[in-house]
Parts: sequence; C-alpha cells; structure tokens
Amino acid sequence: MFNSVDIYCPPSPKSSSSKECELTIGDLHSNAVLFLYFLQQHQIVSLTDEQYRVLVHHYGALEQAKEKQIPAQQVIFRTQQIIQMIESLSVIHKPRLRLIGDEMADRGVNDLFILLILKKLYDNKVPYKILLSNHGLCFISLYLGWIQNTKQINWMMNSEMMKSFNELKYSVELGLFKQEQIKDWIETFYLPCIHLVDYSLCKTSQRLTLYSHAAIGYKDVMDLAVYSEIPFQAETFLELAQTIEDIQSQFKTNIFPKICKLLCNMSNIDDEQDARNYFSIFMKSILWKICWNRDYSELVLFRPSRINSYFLRYVHGHDHKFTNDANYISLDGYLGKSLEDNCGELKELKSLDVSLKDYKQQEIQNSSWTEFFQCLLFNSDCKKYYPWIGLLVAGILIKKHQQQNPQSYLNGLFSYAKKILGFKSEPLQYIVYNKP
Repeated sequence: MFNSVDIYCPPSPKSSSSKECELTIGDLHSNAVLFLYFLQQHQIVSLTDEQYRVLVHHYGALEQAKEKQIPAQQVIFRTQQIIQMIESLSVIHKPRLRLIGDEMADRGVNDLFILLILKKLYDNKVPYKILLSNHGLCFISLYLGWIQNTKQINWMMNSEMMKSFNELKYSVELGLFKQEQIKDWIETFYLPCIHLVDYSLCKTSQRLTLYSHAAIGYKDVMDLAVYSEIPFQAETFLELAQTIEDIQSQFKTNIFPKICKLLCNMSNIDDEQDARNYFSIFMKSILWKICWNRDYSELVLFRPSRINSYFLRYVHGHDHKFTNDANYISLDGYLGKSLEDNCGELKELKSLDVSLKDYKQQEIQNSSWTEFFQCLLFNSDCKKYYPWIGLLVAGILIKKHQQQNPQSYLNGLFSYAKKILGFKSEPLQYIVYNKP
C-alpha cells in the first residue's frame, strides 16, 4: 500500500489498474508532479522517462522562481512547457479514482496544473471523486471571491499554506488563460466532483470502508444524516452505504450550494475575526470536523471495527502524524509538501471494492431468475422499466400456463404489482389464442 519513492525520478509502472479496481490517493498538497507520478505508476497516463524528467525540471524551476523572482517571460515559458506536457498525455487505463483532499490551494506550484490534469481525466472519462478538505474549502472560498472581483481575505490559514491559488491567478494575469475559461473548468469538472464523505463495499469480507479528508467515526455519519435531514439506517452495510449515498445527494443539491452562498457573502469582510464570526455556524458543524479534525480521543471519535454483522474501516488524510492500524488508515504524508520533500512514502489504497450500485448489479448477475426479478422490483434505478418487466413476466407466465387458467395468473400478477409497487391496477380481461 505504501511505497518509498522519489517523485523526481520516472516511476516504474505497477501492474495496470483496470476499470474494475478503485484507487485512493492521499493528500496531494496541490503538487502536480506527485499527482502525475501516481497516475503514471498505475498506467493511467503515459509519459516517456525523458518527458517526465523535463516536466520535473520546469516544475522545480517554477518553485524556485518564487524566491528568486525571475522575469515573467521565464515563468510563461516554463509554465507553457508543463501545460503542453499535460495536454499531450495519453490516457491508458480508467480505474475509479478517489482524491482524499488537499488537491488545491496548498503548497504546490500552481493550481492550474492540477486543473489541467483533472481536465485530461474528465475528457477521457476516467471516473474520479474529490473529498472536501480544508485546503479544498479554502480554494472554493478564494475562487468565489476572485470571480466576483471582490476582496477575499486569507482567514482560514496562512497564505504560504495556499500559495498555489495565487499562482493560478498569476497565470491568468500573464495571459496564459482567461478567467472565464478557468471558471468554466472549475464548474464543469471540479465542483461537481466534490464529495463530503465516501464509502466502498467489500462483499467477501462484509466490510464498508468510510473515506473522509479528516478523521471521522461511525457516530459522525449519524450526525451527518441528522444535518442532512435524512433517516440514518445502518442495520446492514448496504443500508449504511445507502445512507451515505443519501447524504451525498443532499450535500450536492442543498448543503454545498448554501456553503458557496455563505462564502460569497464573506467576500467584502475585511477583518479575519469578523470572517470567523460570520462563518461560526459552519465552523461548529459536523461539516467543519470533516475538513479539519485532528482529535482522535474516544470522546470525539467512535470507530468500532464491527457493527451488527459487518465490519468497518476508516480511511482519511489531513494528518501525517497519525499512527495507522488495520482498522484506521491515514493517507497523508510529507511527500510533495515542498520542493525538498521529493522522497518518502507514496500513500495510496488500491482495492476491488465497489459502490452500492455496482454491488447490487453483481448480485443480479449472480442470482437465479427469481432473485433477478426480485432485485429489479426493489431496485429504484429500474422503476422506469417496470411496465416492460410486467409485460415480460406476464408473457412468460401466460405462455407457460395458458392451459391452466391464465386469467388467474394475470390477475395474481397485477395484485402483486399493486402490493409491491403501489400501482392502482384492475384485473384485465384478455383472450388466449390457442393453436388449432
């Protein structure tokens, strides 16, 4: 899971990662080299060793340029070289990706490069999720102030801890891209991909893995359900997975737009303390804990390894000092945090875990005909096909039992539909055409 690497050296490809597997990568610190190292190692994108060395050279030069204050033309040249390299990437494999956070507004060279990599993945239909993090939240806050052309103070953290956003703005000032184009990218393949928390299911071990940026526990999912105004159900790991799906649905449609509106309204607040006071309701909520928590005491976190008949595992980032265990895993580390942090553990998690939808689909594929139709009846995604399913089943039954009073079979079918699906059905009269 964790390998010691040097991200300034071209990676040796691991076994290819197919679309059946999912990969979770730890805190990126807005470091494009770290991101590309991960993607190339798993043969998701392709760069020659020479291309990789050239990219690292220009990336390091841009990092040093901040201290040496090199001429703008040199910044433009080196930035363009990296842009061309990213745009020329070939996408090979398309596993499911999950970014644990800190992908933007961090210590890295330029958020522009992260956006371009995400654009490459998006354009090539590589599925990915981004967990909301403290640096990600900071990026959203600064971005909203930027596009509104209003003052946005650095009230969440020290400016040195989110310098990559300033370099993104500088790239626009240098004329490399227009602000409207950056806005379109962010609102197309960044903001829609943000998740509050996430999960994965392992069928063989009856285990649900809970993913968040900062460490949270089982009871925090309960608090999230209350915050989202949805029922909390967790008798089985499938029910808990559905609860997390519902939380994300509420986050996307209701909670996240409200957070963005709140951040937009802060754009004209000049004083840091005033900003914190204005944002205090959010800072006291479970949402803030998901982004910032570093308290692992039992009073704060309840992380059982087993609930009822299934197992739980907790994966997060945010804290490189966290001690990992079989049940608790932190994917944060020093790797990529600064120009000198090129060597260290590449923290990632690879598995064949699946989502709830894929789990149910596998169940249908492995079931008998009876179980197949039962799954269809109880799968909400299939509701639009119910009339056709009903006709198919009716046809099968009538064909099979047309010599044994098919009228009663059809009436029974409609009664079952009325009971299970809530249809207002009436017995149908029909004519059975027997062969002469």
